[in-house]
Amino acid sequence: MGPSRKSGGGFSERLLVPRSGGGALGVALVHPSTYSIGMSSLGYQAVFRILNDTPGVWVERAFAGSREEKKPRTIESGRHVADFDIIAFSLSYEPDSVKMLRLLRDCGIPIEARKRHGSEPFVIAGGIAATLNPEPYADFVDLLVIGEAEESLPELMKVLIELRGASRTRVITEAAKVPGVYAPRLYEVEYGDGIVIKKREPKFEGIPERVGRRWMKDIDLYPARSVLFAPQSDFGAMGLVEISRGCGRGCRFCAAGHIMRPPRHRSLKSLEDDIKLLSKDFDCLGLVASSATDHPKINELIEMVRKNGMAVSFASLPIDGLSEKILEAAAERSKTLTIAPETGTDRLRRVVNKDITNEEIVDAAKRAAGKGIKRIKLYFLVGLPTESGEDVAAIGDLVRLVAEAARKVKKNIEIVASVAPFVPKANTPFELHPMDEFRVIEARIAEITGIVRKITGAVVRAESPVEAMFQGILSRGDRRAGRLIRKALDEGGSVRRAMHDLPEWAVQTLRARRTLDQPTPWSFIDSGLSPAGLLEEYHVGLLGRLSPRCKPPKCRLCNVCT
Repeated sequence: MGPSRKSGGGFSERLLVPRSGGGALGVALVHPSTYSIGMSSLGYQAVFRILNDTPGVWVERAFAGSREEKKPRTIESGRHVADFDIIAFSLSYEPDSVKMLRLLRDCGIPIEARKRHGSEPFVIAGGIAATLNPEPYADFVDLLVIGEAEESLPELMKVLIELRGASRTRVITEAAKVPGVYAPRLYEVEYGDGIVIKKREPKFEGIPERVGRRWMKDIDLYPARSVLFAPQSDFGAMGLVEISRGCGRGCRFCAAGHIMRPPRHRSLKSLEDDIKLLSKDFDCLGLVASSATDHPKINELIEMVRKNGMAVSFASLPIDGLSEKILEAAAERSKTLTIAPETGTDRLRRVVNKDITNEEIVDAAKRAAGKGIKRIKLYFLVGLPTESGEDVAAIGDLVRLVAEAARKVKKNIEIVASVAPFVPKANTPFELHPMDEFRVIEARIAEITGIVRKITGAVVRAESPVEAMFQGILSRGDRRAGRLIRKALDEGGSVRRAMHDLPEWAVQTLRARRTLDQPTPWSFIDSGLSPAGLLEEYHVGLLGRLSPRCKPPKCRLCNVCT
């Protein structure tokens, strides 16, 4: 293991891949959070590697969550972010857009794209939030990368390099012809009353009416793994490697489980090479996947990691994948097991298409405690379709059952119940469902909090209903939702103050029950998912019926693979 070096930002880190020889096009790759959080994101590191490997590009990193200097600077050289040709943002969470605007303001760059001229940087954004529904960011971003970036981002960079010095309009127009690249300013949009979209059409010939999501059939071609040793990240000295992408379980509320379809797994051969490389610098390896235990060779993969002298770490694990080997591996290093019951009743779990029971959840907790797990995290949602008061009370009951069962095996085990409001997401079966009213969500979280606080060995962490409402407007809002992002910025970053006195279109964005008769703000994105199919799955869910898992290439449930 070689020595770490101090970066321009004062962080101790080491690059694990060859640095590019430089390039004419300078890109500042910005994560909207702090260094410690941003460097814990494998997606952010993967995009850094893509840009680093692209001929003619010189990429450096910056973090919008750090405000130690008035003018943001990059980690590598300390250059001002405003001095780069391109500022590229990674948006995986809608409210991060407030930090994006703050960074632009702090750089002295006009926040609104239409006010940028001449030599001012082009602003690009990508990530799952931008892919699900890019419209709230349309007034601020010049170009958005829709879908997976491994192929579209180098293609976009090639256009930007070739047209360096050309007029801003020409560059954006040509960039919009790259499949998977969306240029909001090239489209005319007109709104009616409430959330009605009266017109949406390209302003010029040659600009596509719909923008297709890019995705790779073979993720072995672009292996994603840690490319920097960054001990000051949240994960410390733990390496990361992507073993699967997408998820076929079909949880009806889950954005990643739908917009990243189809599920794809990396081969053992491809992973073996990365594991050997990472073992030179790390003593623990995080296996990154929506559902790691769905990898067809998960047991062989764990053994491969161990044989290379590393412990194994997982994110959330599905109950039906908790074999003895998996539990032993999870307990070896992290001592924390994260599972997501989502609801307190089996009935409501079927509505969201989760085929597990309370009995199985309690049994998993008991077995985890027996393997030495010290903390069990349980994730719950409130405000789901068809939820009743009985379902809400049952969350507290389930936490009590888990705590009692686990503490019989391990007295000092901690149970952490995380409760978040359900936020409907575009491109999921629940995309048309209204969000519950604020007072209802607040009351339900308060009820659960009151129950859990009385349970020995259990704590509760609840997400703010106000912040969830803000996220809800951005998740399914049109371009007018950008006004709310700007308002939050003007209010010092306070989402709570920005949510006062919402206009009617914002209220309807949250509360209206949409239909397929009217276009949605995101309907111009060709995700590959059938809107009619998503609607059918929604109605199946309301009936409490389970749907089979996505198993490509034979599966024809959502049309992505057809």
